[in-house]
Amino acid sequence: MRSPTRTNSPIQRVNMTPMIDVVFLLIIFFLVSSHLARREIRYPVELAATATGERIDTGDAFITVTIDAQHQVRMSGVVVSVGQMQTRIRQKRDAIGRDAAVRLRIDRSVPFQFVRPVLTALTEAGIRRVGLASEAIR
Repeated sequence: MRSPTRTNSPIQRVNMTPMIDVVFLLIIFFLVSSHLARREIRYPVELAATATGERIDTGDAFITVTIDAQHQVRMSGVVVSVGQMQTRIRQKRDAIGRDAAVRLRIDRSVPFQFVRPVLTALTEAGIRRVGLASEAIR
């Protein structure tokens, strides 16, 4: 037998489907973003050690460029030439905005003669904010 219900009270039910969809989308977003972040620093380089410096605000949009001990330039884990890097930087700068910044991860054994073309290409690509990654001396 059915229990009596009130005719004047609205039936309150919570639809969980949209909430579950949002949670799954957030999980996917964080998985993909963490994968891309790991991919940028997957190739370990021995960074220069410094006693002074500033911590970079992690809220900014950074483009990471790595120069390893073999003098290879890498973006997103892929070896690129300086010309290809400049083209990719321009595309990413247009997507991010004019205030895009580049973080350079350079192996400490790389001479400046291999860094200079990269810095020149960044300037020609319209990048005005360049940060050099380093390790703090403890």
